[in-house]
Amino acid sequence: MHGDCRLLRPRKTQYNTNKKTFAYSEKPEKERAKFAARLKRVPKDKRIYVDECGITTHSQREYARAPRGKIIEETKPGEKLDRVNAIGALCKGEYSAIECYRHTTDSAFFEGWFENNLLKEFPKGYTVIMDNARFHSKERPRKLARERRVYCSCRHTRRTITR
Repeated sequence: MHGDCRLLRPRKTQYNTNKKTFAYSEKPEKERAKFAARLKRVPKDKRIYVDECGITTHSQREYARAPRGKIIEETKPGEKLDRVNAIGALCKGEYSAIECYRHTTDSAFFEGWFENNLLKEFPKGYTVIMDNARFHSKERPRKLARERRVYCSCRHTRRTITR
């Protein structure tokens, strides 16, 4: 049966190809459980959630539609793209200490924002809750918080902290 090409064609399936969503395999489950237990002891109205985010203002799609076998070519700038970042806090459903900026978030910037913006807005007795980004794990923000009787706690969601 040399004339029957149906045998060589792949069967169509109901599945499409999608980008994968990855999670870290080294999830620190014990630390997360300890954090959850500590968090239960903090009243909800005394929790200050801190986070930062950023978006690229000029991004291009990674995928395009085309007939099967046709290659889609496009150009993009080789230099670093413009980025807008924001940092802020959430307490009792209200946003505070929000700042937008166009540079990367590093330890020096975070510590300055923490001391000059965040801590000035809250009296003693609050707990600052943040993820464990590299620039959060520095000792200076914790020391500043202790001086004002504000407690700092990192939620273990991104990576394992090694000391």
